[in-house]
Amino acid sequence: MASSGHQTEGGNTRSDTWFLEHVSPTVFREPSGRACDSYQRWREDLGLVAGMGLDTGAVRYAFAAGVPVLVTEHGLGHRDDSLRAGFLEPALAGLLDVIEDGVPVLGYLHWTLLDNFEWIFGYDVRFGLHEVDRETFTRRAKPSAAVYSAIVRAHGVDGR
Repeated sequence: MASSGHQTEGGNTRSDTWFLEHVSPTVFREPSGRACDSYQRWREDLGLVAGMGLDTGAVRYAFAAGVPVLVTEHGLGHRDDSLRAGFLEPALAGLLDVIEDGVPVLGYLHWTLLDNFEWIFGYDVRFGLHEVDRETFTRRAKPSAAVYSAIVRAHGVDGR
């Protein structure tokens, strides 16, 4: 998507983004063909991706290129893990709806296992299923990890 165009600056043609933006047919090409467009369009792209919680608009949009979809980064950035825990089942149920509608989804990777450093937000926004103590580096599973684990072990949500 356009918001990840910053990864291709400096001639980095080995990134996934470069491939998605430059191999035809694609819906990911920057309007001007320059990666810097992403800095003007990131809010527009976030609006599109934000619908993935229940709507899964981003997955359908990506499939418009005519190729299978692999969801590599999906999660909820917030300090309140109960929001993340409540977000997982409806989000994955929505993804199953898309699959049942015929969109070839190759897989899903939650973003992310551990709370990490985000270039814009530092350590403030938390995406991880596990928290990390920044002084001792001790990792502790959050309640959302148990929710995600139960979904994976059941091979589905809502009895499907």
